[in-house]
Amino acid sequence: MTTRPGSGSTRPASLCSTSPRAVTSPSWPPTPRAIRCSPPTTPHRDTSVRTVLNFYGTTDFDNVTVNPTAPGLIRQATQEYTSGTKTQHPDRRHASSPVHHVRPGLPPTLTIHGEDDRLIPVSQMHLLDKALADAGVQHRSVELPWSSHLFDLTRGNLVTQISAGVLEQFQQRYAH
Repeated sequence: MTTRPGSGSTRPASLCSTSPRAVTSPSWPPTPRAIRCSPPTTPHRDTSVRTVLNFYGTTDFDNVTVNPTAPGLIRQATQEYTSGTKTQHPDRRHASSPVHHVRPGLPPTLTIHGEDDRLIPVSQMHLLDKALADAGVQHRSVELPWSSHLFDLTRGNLVTQISAGVLEQFQQRYAH
């Protein structure tokens, strides 16, 4: 709980809030104009990102949907996320794809992906790996054998133990 200066009330700190219009709107996500963000209300001023952890994430929304093995669920989710098809809004897919925002100076990045992921193909990890290498960003990419999407939901199996060890090494090296 924080007290906002001049408000005299105690309430949870919030970085972003939606306008009443967005809350009552049947469409989601709310439009960018419907979201208002304020600076952090904590005494800590440094909000810089020190490391990036990517577990089986989509890195290029254009590439994941042109893949003929991409499940219909991914095609549908991508259309909903970008509010249309690639033909309707090619700029939105490009802007939503992390691989298109890679540049020198980004924080160290760890990507862990299952080699048998049928939801988000492991090729997504390879695209990001190449972009990070080309930009000179410190990174590590780990392709886990015998594992699929959401491999980390089952605690204690071999793949979870491997990923936990990789994550610990990465944190020791970069998360000061």
